[in-house]
Amino acid sequence: MKWGQHESLFSLWTTARDNRAYWLVLAFALIVHILLAGFLPAAEDELYYWSWSQNPSLSYFDHPPMIAWWIFIATRLFGDSLLAVRLPGVFLHLFLFLWMMQASKNRIILYFLLLTPLSIFGAVFMTPDIPLIFFWVLYLIWVIRLEELFSEKERPRLRTWAEGGLILGLGLLSKYTMALAPMVLGIFLVSTRSIKKWGVGFLGHLLLALVLFTPVIWFNIQHNYEPLLFQWNHTRIPVSPNFIFTYLAGQIALLGALPFLLTPWIAINFRELLSGYQTRVLTFFFLIPLVFFLFKSSHSYLEMNWGLVTYLSFWPLASHFYAQSRGPARKLGFIGFAFTVPLLISLVLTIHLFSPIQFIKPHQDRLAKMSAYSSLFKAISANAILPKDIPIYTPTYQWTSYFQFFGFRNTRQLKNVGRASHFTLFPNDPCLNSQIIWFRIKNEPLPQDLSCFSKLRSLIELPLILRENQLAVWELVELSKL
Repeated sequence: MKWGQHESLFSLWTTARDNRAYWLVLAFALIVHILLAGFLPAAEDELYYWSWSQNPSLSYFDHPPMIAWWIFIATRLFGDSLLAVRLPGVFLHLFLFLWMMQASKNRIILYFLLLTPLSIFGAVFMTPDIPLIFFWVLYLIWVIRLEELFSEKERPRLRTWAEGGLILGLGLLSKYTMALAPMVLGIFLVSTRSIKKWGVGFLGHLLLALVLFTPVIWFNIQHNYEPLLFQWNHTRIPVSPNFIFTYLAGQIALLGALPFLLTPWIAINFRELLSGYQTRVLTFFFLIPLVFFLFKSSHSYLEMNWGLVTYLSFWPLASHFYAQSRGPARKLGFIGFAFTVPLLISLVLTIHLFSPIQFIKPHQDRLAKMSAYSSLFKAISANAILPKDIPIYTPTYQWTSYFQFFGFRNTRQLKNVGRASHFTLFPNDPCLNSQIIWFRIKNEPLPQDLSCFSKLRSLIELPLILRENQLAVWELVELSKL
């Protein structure tokens, strides 16, 4: 089928029937995600972002402020609970698959995608990728509309460029990765249009986005650019060139091999894909980020979620491959093969959720760790011996977040022990207090920054139990001066 070919009445009826089935599947996925959001224990970073929402700020140490703002709104609307924290991600998943339904020529590939670990479990955990993906998709929709205007020989109005600047600015307030989007747009416009037709509008939309981004800039000025420098250094950790294979393996585990298997098909059909304004935009917004992240993974460390925006444009493109290819059984078999790894991982994780699989070692069992940490802090919260008026200090931002979420709001992270975080940006010298509570592994030596305290009294000992194995014993000790 050619890209611009009209569908027959039979095809339209089939599409309507498929849409009804797709809506039912999405409704079921929504129910499953809400149940998982209420059932799965908290991840450490989720509670870290929740702690940000308790102290609204222009920005934060690790990321721009959008995730904290979303959690703040969600917890005010739905209650201060873990489920409320996660609801924005659940609804974003629904929005994303509705958009892909509209942008795709068929739904077959989307059904497979719904069964990947990234879809089943990734939609549940609240991370800065949630608002980033939302605004990246909105930006994609805007760029497609922009290209439609250009294709119809219309010059985009100032309002159109302002809409793009607004979306871009909000995306930059979500995660720094959004800065890649206008770079892709710039390359796209240079490749397809005379700069006279878009140059002024493009610069105007960048300027508006920069104005919206000023809270983050001002926050960094106030803190000597420490947050931005931390992120910059985090993206420049050197790795062996072989790391690119680790990165590829991680991407395949999350969402399958199809984006990499179909890249040659996209290259072969490049001119034909450029013939339609929507596929033209989607092609550029897939290939350029793909090349960027693959190149970066060849010499710098990348976390597996950093390149997720790459694939938002791919799935609608892949639906064109499915519609164009012949032989239903053969192409369905090819798609199934491409999704084999993530489908197996989803199956294993689902089984493991209800009945722990023994070949997953306890120290590798992230779900069991999350559950063990939650149990540990529920025990702390239920202990009446622990005084809540004495400040608690912990060695890491993760432990600090757990304490705060479980009701101990006067908890702080000790500097110079764990990695820097939003907690360590502000003065919190423990020696200014006459007594504090310190959270540590039992009998672990005190850090140098606590040498001002001369008396130590153990308050509570807490075994960390992971799948019936005791990994460690933590304790809360009261430190005081003579």
